[in-house]
Amino acid sequence: MIGRWSLRCGLAMAAASALASAGAHAEAKPSRAAEWLLGDGVQVHADLVNTAAPGKTPAFRDCVGAFEARADERALVITGSFPKATVWRFDLTSFDGRLDMARLYVPYGFVAFPDPKSIHTRRIGQLLGDPAKGLTHTGPWEIFNGDWKVPTARVALDGRHVYTSWFDLPGLADQQAGRAYASFALRVDAPGTHSVRVSFDDFRRHTRWRAGPRSRPRPEVTVVANPLRPHDVGSIAIGIDERVADLRPVPLRKGLVGKHPRLGGAARRAAGGPLGLDSPEVRRLIEHLDPDRGDLWEYSDDAESMASGNDMDAGRKGLGACRAYDALVAHAAPQARKEIDAAFRKRFAGLYDYFVFQRNYNATGYAQNHFSKAVWALLGAGLVWDGPEADTWRNWAVMSCRKRVELLGRDGGLEWMNESRNYGLDFWETARRLIRQCTGVDLAVGPFFDNEWRYALHNAPEFPADRVPLLATHHGTRNDANLPLPDGVTPDNTPTNVHFDDCDQVFMRTGWSADACRVRLLAGSVFGKLGTPKALRYNWAHCQVNRGSFVLYKGAVPILFEPGRERTYRKGAGNNNCILVNDTDQWGGGQVWHPRLGLDQVGSIAFFADGRLLSAARADLKNAYPPQAKVRALSRVLVHLKPDQFLLFDRLETDGPGSAQWRFHAAFVTPDEPPGRFTACGWRPNRLPRRQKPTAFDQAFAKVPDAACQVAFLAPAVTPRVAMSDVYFRWSPFRQPTRHLRVEQAGKGPLTLLTAFAPKLRLEAKGAGAFTGRDGNRSWIVLAGAGSAGDLRSQACFAAAAVDARTDTAEVCRFGPGRVEFRSTALPDAGADTFATFTKGALKADAGKQGRAAVKPYVGLADGMLIPRPNRGAAKE
Repeated sequence: MIGRWSLRCGLAMAAASALASAGAHAEAKPSRAAEWLLGDGVQVHADLVNTAAPGKTPAFRDCVGAFEARADERALVITGSFPKATVWRFDLTSFDGRLDMARLYVPYGFVAFPDPKSIHTRRIGQLLGDPAKGLTHTGPWEIFNGDWKVPTARVALDGRHVYTSWFDLPGLADQQAGRAYASFALRVDAPGTHSVRVSFDDFRRHTRWRAGPRSRPRPEVTVVANPLRPHDVGSIAIGIDERVADLRPVPLRKGLVGKHPRLGGAARRAAGGPLGLDSPEVRRLIEHLDPDRGDLWEYSDDAESMASGNDMDAGRKGLGACRAYDALVAHAAPQARKEIDAAFRKRFAGLYDYFVFQRNYNATGYAQNHFSKAVWALLGAGLVWDGPEADTWRNWAVMSCRKRVELLGRDGGLEWMNESRNYGLDFWETARRLIRQCTGVDLAVGPFFDNEWRYALHNAPEFPADRVPLLATHHGTRNDANLPLPDGVTPDNTPTNVHFDDCDQVFMRTGWSADACRVRLLAGSVFGKLGTPKALRYNWAHCQVNRGSFVLYKGAVPILFEPGRERTYRKGAGNNNCILVNDTDQWGGGQVWHPRLGLDQVGSIAFFADGRLLSAARADLKNAYPPQAKVRALSRVLVHLKPDQFLLFDRLETDGPGSAQWRFHAAFVTPDEPPGRFTACGWRPNRLPRRQKPTAFDQAFAKVPDAACQVAFLAPAVTPRVAMSDVYFRWSPFRQPTRHLRVEQAGKGPLTLLTAFAPKLRLEAKGAGAFTGRDGNRSWIVLAGAGSAGDLRSQACFAAAAVDARTDTAEVCRFGPGRVEFRSTALPDAGADTFATFTKGALKADAGKQGRAAVKPYVGLADGMLIPRPNRGAAKE
């Protein structure tokens, strides 16, 4: 872990004096709070460990020796020497068993298809001590309808109250252990000794209200009891906030200083002189800005912390307020300008305090769409405001946007690479453009901006000849796509099947036409390999836990899809196209938050090869499951029998008896003959008359007849059934389709499943586990397990061959150890996955090297991926 050894060196030097009498800490092991800082690459300047027993008077000892902490009634007072004037980060963790996690869960919204046997339902029921509650409880939530569900901490620096921070929503392990965790930041304006007071007072809500024609009745001020006390805190860690590394001055363009408007658009032309306080435009702007006179568009009615409303509205409406200010302020009379400025400063100073220092909305995970909107507001304020605060607001907004763009661009340009939601860099496009327009700083640097080909390769239904890939989603066209195609790249020389190594996803498609079939196999972390160590405290509320998932599109229409792409809030692997093993979910497959992910906890694409007749990939998914699953080996093999036949072969081995449940989600499924075969259809939302809400599933969605796929479960004795997912819908029980094909198996030996997907299946059974098919001059042989058919003989777990009779060439792949022969010639290296090419019956000498087959060379191709253009270097300022 980053920084661990530097901390341990410092701890070792201090151990002789500071820890001589503390045997429990003699090994200089970082505290739990210090572990969080180290995970973010933050040097630990103080590691305060409570040496007293839980519930006893706190006795903190700094393992580094720079700070001290003491209890003062319901508060902790932390004192020490801060060597640098900057922003400092503070992390606090509680002892185990100090927080009742049941208080975080609330019955809310719709539980569309409660399944008492589902993993999620049983997990919540066990946590709450009541199986019935597991059917309706949807939490956990930090804040719900203004009620604080987690502990709060009033934070003050040198006697001045800054804000109220709430504790972070615990991860799965923390929930089970009853632990709480908080992380916040403070700006220290001068080096030297400072005192930070963290008090655990009860929280008073409904403290901010104003009368008005649209105001609700004044609510009664209530108190939310704070369950934590100073003696519940087990460790405190302090370090310089990692976000300040990119904090540097970002001035406005010279031509904009002292002028308005700055955000674009025509300036308002005032008629009849300056606008006074009686002007309707001025009154509306002041009411929009001043929380004491108008609508509250950020964080509800708790003025102390602004915490309990919609943070996305705070950012979106904040930028709107900045645009209105920008267009109006130059035409306001002096007194009106004074009033407008006072309201503007008050509003955005509070927004700055909250969003900069309250780390719960740090730019990671679920908050990436919320935090980006907050950056909109803060950036807009920094661009249009003429006071000294503008420099601070603007610098922090640019720093946040720069860091996020850097991370997303590094990991492929998307937060997670699926075929649906328009997340990732798109959320930061507005801020990035405003920064470039008003400051001249260009944040569009890095591989993604040099070449967005990977984005088009899986999100564009057709070859992006016009450099504008159409998203396969209801969001429509991304008209602003930066898609510089390398010179010479055409549909003819561009492979349709690609392995993205940095995030371990494989995409295969039948061609570059608008109606081509496209599939995706995801094995690794949604953060990519480089981002995995940072995947902590990640909120899964808007993304899927789906390692090993398989999705299928016909053009832009989804056929087999991830329900997690829509706004369901129960997020487990059971809601996705995954395999549930031994009654367990995948790593991170819990409700909302998941624990820290390491590279040893994610799957990987262990093999990928792409040829002219055959493409194959194997995902090693063993590490995607927790120890309770007892997974000894689990592989998912995806084979593309070109042009349009796709196979999934799954093999599971467990320590002891095993059980597995496969799920393939589709909006509409129709049984076919023979048994074990279905037709899955694409879907689109039904357009209903205005204000008419659907009351049945088929009223909400309509089939797309032209987007259909035949599905066949080819393993013997498999009886799939159509089921409905146990999914919580926040807005409507018919927000999305949730039907899925479910296959269940159990036994003492290895469990296998062979599934075929194609617009029209052309495979026929030729014995147990043997299948053949033909499409014109091309023919295929598939063997699941030991056996033989035609020219192919196999002792491996899986083998497939594709033959082109016109050119007398063949391509053969093998997965799992065992001898495989094609026309009496054995494939090399019988103990490894192999891809081999035969020409006129002769095995090519270089077949199977490096686990990849030769593909058509074209400009910029290396190892199956396009080489991006040279990096344009650091941001241009």
